[in-house]
Amino acid sequence: MKGKSTDYITLPRLGLALVALLILGTSCTHRETGDDLLQPYELRYKASFRSAAPTWQKNDQMGVFSLSHGVVSDDNILYTSSAGDGVFFSTSPIHRSPSSPLEIIAYYPYTTEASQGQIPMNYAGQAQGKAPDYFYGKLSDVTWTPEPKVTLSRINALLQLVVTASPDFGDLSHLTVEAADVPLSACFDLVSDQFQYRGAKGTLDLAVRGHRAQAVAAAVVVPGVNYGDLVVTLSYGGRSVRWRPSPFVGKAGEVATYHLTLSGSGSGLHILETKGPGELSQEAPEGPIVLTPDGLKGERYNPYDPKFGAKPIDPSAGVDPLRPSPIEPSVKDSEGGGVPIDPSAGIDPLAPADMDPSIKEGDKPSSGVPIDPSAGKILPLNPGGDFTVKDQDGVPIDPSTPGIDPTDPDESTPGVDPNDPFGNVRPGVVAQYREEAVVRNARLLDHALFVRHMAPDAWFADGGSGTRRNYSILFDTKYHSPRYVAFPMYPAVIGNTDRSNRWDYDPELSRSIQPNLSRSYKTRGLSRGHMLSSGSRTASRPLNETTFYFSNMVPQNQSQNAGQWQQLEGKERNWAQQVSKYDTLYVVCGPVYSKEPLQMTTDRDGKQIPVPDATYKVFLRQEKSTGNWYSIGFVMPNRALPGTKYSDYSVTVSEVERQTGLQFFTHLPKDKAVGIKSQNDQSRWR
Repeated sequence: MKGKSTDYITLPRLGLALVALLILGTSCTHRETGDDLLQPYELRYKASFRSAAPTWQKNDQMGVFSLSHGVVSDDNILYTSSAGDGVFFSTSPIHRSPSSPLEIIAYYPYTTEASQGQIPMNYAGQAQGKAPDYFYGKLSDVTWTPEPKVTLSRINALLQLVVTASPDFGDLSHLTVEAADVPLSACFDLVSDQFQYRGAKGTLDLAVRGHRAQAVAAAVVVPGVNYGDLVVTLSYGGRSVRWRPSPFVGKAGEVATYHLTLSGSGSGLHILETKGPGELSQEAPEGPIVLTPDGLKGERYNPYDPKFGAKPIDPSAGVDPLRPSPIEPSVKDSEGGGVPIDPSAGIDPLAPADMDPSIKEGDKPSSGVPIDPSAGKILPLNPGGDFTVKDQDGVPIDPSTPGIDPTDPDESTPGVDPNDPFGNVRPGVVAQYREEAVVRNARLLDHALFVRHMAPDAWFADGGSGTRRNYSILFDTKYHSPRYVAFPMYPAVIGNTDRSNRWDYDPELSRSIQPNLSRSYKTRGLSRGHMLSSGSRTASRPLNETTFYFSNMVPQNQSQNAGQWQQLEGKERNWAQQVSKYDTLYVVCGPVYSKEPLQMTTDRDGKQIPVPDATYKVFLRQEKSTGNWYSIGFVMPNRALPGTKYSDYSVTVSEVERQTGLQFFTHLPKDKAVGIKSQNDQSRWR
C-alpha cells in the first residue's frame, strides 16, 4: 500500500529541519592532509499541519526510525513537541554523519509497541474513542539537506454512518452500533508500505455520538475491507436491526460515509440506506479527528475548550493537574539533547500523559486523552499515544497462497479501482482472491450484486476457530441468476456428509431478487442446476447446505446436468485431491447466453428467468515442483448431449472469457497470463 503524496492532499505535512552541530564548529581541518572532517549532527523535527488544519498540542509525540541501506538503524526513537509549537526534540536524538546516506521514517502518534519499522494495530475498543489512527511519511537521503520535508499520510481507512431518525423515533443519542466480520488486529510495515499481517475477524463496536434526531457512528479500519461484506447491527431500546452496506472498498486516507434512516415501532427497527459512498472516493479530514453528532471533523480534541464540553476553570481551585505547566523553550537540557525543560514545572515533557502521577485512574479514557465526563458529545478518534495490542495469529484463507499476500514475490497487492462500487468486479481491477472474476463487458454490471460467502473454519475438515471464504457470486438481479460462482477446491472441503437437499434463499441477498426454487423451474426438463455442486462441499452438513441457496442455481437441462456436467464435477473433486503435485484448484462456473431472444422459464412465483445456451467451467492450479500455472476451460451446451463425454467440450480459458464477457484469474503474471489462459492440454488434467 504505497501512497503517493497526491493521494493524500488533505493530510498533515511534516517539515524536518537540521540543527547546528553539537561541537564548536561544523568541521575540523586535518593537520596533515588538510581534508575537512565532517562531524555528526543530530536531527530534530519541525512539524506542522497545513494552515486550515488543527495545531499541535503540548507533549504530542511521534516515533522516528532511520534506515541505512534499507535496514533499520535507529529503532523507534521518541520525539516530543514539549511546547506544542510543532518542534519535536528527543533526549536521545538520531545522529548521522553527512557522508552517510540516511532514510527517515516518521509516524504519529508515538507508540512503544512499534519496532523494526512495524506498527501493530488494534482495532478493538473504539467505542471509547481508542482507534489506531496513525500517520506516517518517508524522507530519503537527508544528508546535508538544509530543511528536509516529509508528507504524513493516514495509514488506515475510516468508516462513518450518519443515522437520521424518522419523525416518530426516539433519542438517537442512545444508539449503539457494531459491525461483524471486521479484522480486529493488523501489523503495518512502515518500510515496505504494506500490511504484513491481518488478524482474525470479529465484532467491532463503533464509536457513536448523537442527539435526538441524528447520530454518527465511526471506526478506523484496515484498508481493503469491502464494507459490503460486513453485517452491521444497530441497537436501540432493547431492539436491534441488521443491515448490510452497499459494497465499497475502504482505502487508506479516505472515509466511506453511509447515510441511513432509522425508524421503528414496538415490533422492531427498520433501516433504509439512503446514500452510500457511491463510486468516488472521499478524502478523510486532515490530521487527527474527533467524532461529533454531525460527523467526523478534522479538529484536534481540546479538553479545556468549552466547545468540547469543558467547564470553566476556577482560578481559586489551584493548578489543573491535567493541564501541563508552561515550558520555557530557552532552558536546555544540560546533556545537550536539545529538549527544553522547565525545572520548576515538575512534569517531564517527554513522559506520556498516563505517567503523570497527579492523574488518577479514571481521569481519562483508555485513549490517553483527558475528557470532561460532562461533555458526552465529542469523542477523540485517535489513540493519543496510549496504544497496546495482543498478538494474534492470522486466520488461513485456504491451504494455498491467498489472493492478497504481500509476502508472495510474484504477487503485488491488488489495485482496486476507486470507481468500482463492487470492490472486485469492475474492469481494470485485480480480484481479491485468485478464483474471483472481473467483468470485461461493463454492461454486465448494470444489474449486478457481488457476494462473498464466508464460513466458520469448524465447518471444514481441517477445523479451526476463525472464518474463511466458501464461495463468491456475481448475481444478476435482472436475470435472477448468477453470472458466475467462484470457489477454491482442496481436501478440507470434502468429507462424508450426505446431500442435505435444504433448498433455501441466500441470506446475503434480498429474497425479492432471488428465484423461488422451493421446487424446480416450471419448464419441463430443466433442473435446479448447482454451480457449486453439493458434492464439492461435503465436509459438514452446514457447509453442504450453503450449496442449496437459490442464488447458486441456473436452469440446467437435466440430461446434461446429470450426465457430462456431473462427470466434470467428479473430475473437479479428483483434481482437488492431487495435493502431492498441485496446490489449490481454483474454479469459476456459470451460464453462457449467446442467442437472442433468450429462451425464458419461470420460477414458482412466476419470475421470468432466462435459460442459458450453455454452462461453463474454468480451472486453474499451480504445479508445486515447478511453480508453473495450468488452466483449462469447458463450455457445455445446455441440452441433451448423447454419445459424448465431458472432455469433448474442453476449450481455452480465453475462449470462455470471449463468450462470457468476464476476465478470469487476474492474479496471473502479466507477461504470462495470455499464454497460461491459451492452454487446452488435457494431458495435464487427468
